[in-house]
Formats: sequence, C-alpha cells, structure tokens
Amino acid sequence: MRMILALIAAFACLAAPASARAETKPWSQGVPMERRAEAREHFQEGNRLVQVPLFANAAEKYKQAIEIWPHPAFFYNLTIAQINLVQPVEAYGSIQRALAYEGDGLGEDKLRQAREYERLLSEQLGHVDIACAEPDAELRLDGRVVFVGPGRYRGVVLPGEHQLVAEKAGYVTETRTLVLSPGQRVAERIAMRRPLRPVTERYMPAWIPWATLGASAAVIAGGRLVQNRADERAAAFNEVFDELCPRGCNEEATVIVAPQLADAEGRQRNALRLYVAGAAMAATSVALLYINRERVVQRAEPDERISLEPVLDRGTRGVRVRVRF
Repeated sequence: MRMILALIAAFACLAAPASARAETKPWSQGVPMERRAEAREHFQEGNRLVQVPLFANAAEKYKQAIEIWPHPAFFYNLTIAQINLVQPVEAYGSIQRALAYEGDGLGEDKLRQAREYERLLSEQLGHVDIACAEPDAELRLDGRVVFVGPGRYRGVVLPGEHQLVAEKAGYVTETRTLVLSPGQRVAERIAMRRPLRPVTERYMPAWIPWATLGASAAVIAGGRLVQNRADERAAAFNEVFDELCPRGCNEEATVIVAPQLADAEGRQRNALRLYVAGAAMAATSVALLYINRERVVQRAEPDERISLEPVLDRGTRGVRVRVRF
C-alpha cells in the first residue's frame, strides 16, 4: 500500500504543468486551457483522496478529470485506484487507455510501471474475442450488449463462468457458456441460423401403395373369373361323364372326357395362382402403406439471398442477379 501511495504522490505532478508542447498532443486537441485547469483540480483532489485513503472517491475525481481532459496520466492514476478497489477489469481498461499513445504523456518511469500493471492484470483476467457477421444480431455478454452485428468485441472478464447470448428476430437464439481461467484466451465466432420448420415427407409417392393395392384387387378378381370358368368346365365334364360313363369309361369315352377334365383342373390351378399372387400383392401394399405413412421432419428455413455476379462474355457485359428463397 505504501508503495502505491508513493507512486501516486510522485505521479501527482506529472499532469499538473501545462506546456506549449502539450497543445500538440492528441488528448489536448479541442480542450481549452481553462478546462484543463478544471481537470487538473479534479486530478489533484483525487490524489489527495488516495492518500487518505479513499480510493472510491479518488476514482470518481479521476473520472471527472478524464471527462474534461483525457490525459494518459489521469488514466494511470485511475488504474491504481481501481486496483485498490479490486476492480481488475476496469483497471485493465484504464491502463490500456493510459498506454494508448505508446507511453507518451507518462514519462519513462511511469511507462515501465504502467506496462507492468498491464502485464499483471492481463495474467489475472480472461480474454474474450467475439465476432458475428449477421446484420442486426445483438450480442450480449453476461447480460450486457457488447455490439450489434456485424461486429467484433475484444475484452477481458473475471475468471470463471460467463454467458454469451446472440439474438436476432426470426433466428434461433444462440447461447454459449464460457469458462475462463486466469490468462486464458477464448475466441467465439457466432453464426446465426433460422429455426427449423416441421415438414411432412414420405419414402415414395403416396400413389404407389394404393396402386399396388388396386392391382392386387384386379389380380384377385381375375382369379375369380378363371375360377368361374373352371367351375363351368368342371360342371360340363360332370354332365358328359354321367352320360358317357354311367358304369365306367371305355377307351372311346375316355378320349372325349379326359381333355375336359384336364381343362377344368388347369383352370383351377391358374385361379389358385392368381389368388396367391393377388394376396401377396395385397399384403405388400398394406406394408407399403404403413412404411410410407407421413412423417414429420425438421428442416432449416432457407435464407433469402440476393447475389450479384458479373457477366463477361463476348459482346456481353453486365450483372446477373440471383435471388434465392
């Protein structure tokens, strides 16, 4: 603590004098002398409060001075106050502002000390690098909006768990949990995606199972017709047989009735084959109806895109517009 107070006391005189050379410094551009004097008063009051020590009050005075005149020296002293207030994230931001001009405005001794503070703070904090190319996407880190896309954010956070959320109307909210240890660096690239939409689909066109079922019915109906013809042939055979062979068939009668019997039996076999084929087709159609029932799947919404492509051809120059829905 004594060392920090000594640094503050020694540093108090750095921002106090104003010189003609200071007029050319980037942090002095547009700040009149009377406003700089007001800023120095806040700065000196901050130095006095540090020596009490009242670091919170001193930090407020340094911030008031910075609002008027963003001198690197003011950021340096603010860093020390924030370190004592255990605000490493804020202190890291302040020391980087103090070093924004490569040490100009600090002096050699304070420059070395400032770089040491930056190194120590960097080793204690986690570093995040977040980017998102989606227009109008809002990126929040631990509830705080860090940018609206397209954009990029690089900063530091306390070690531990942090929540990164990316939101845009009509897109799926992207949420990521970042766990960082001291000195760790994490890069996150966020790609927004549209929500999935439910659609129904089948393995094959819906008409195929029904067509198979209809064909099976036709085959069975054909089998029934053949069966009827077979029955008619069998009835005709029975009449002829009863007439020609009441007590058995001789050779002449056999020659007459045998072809009729063979025809009736052949038709019976053909009808049976058609029944079997029709039944198999009917069973297949039922299985296809079950397999081919509608199922709901999730598909990503297509992005709307308009792309311009140059057209260079013999005798033709222009631009091709391609619209994708």
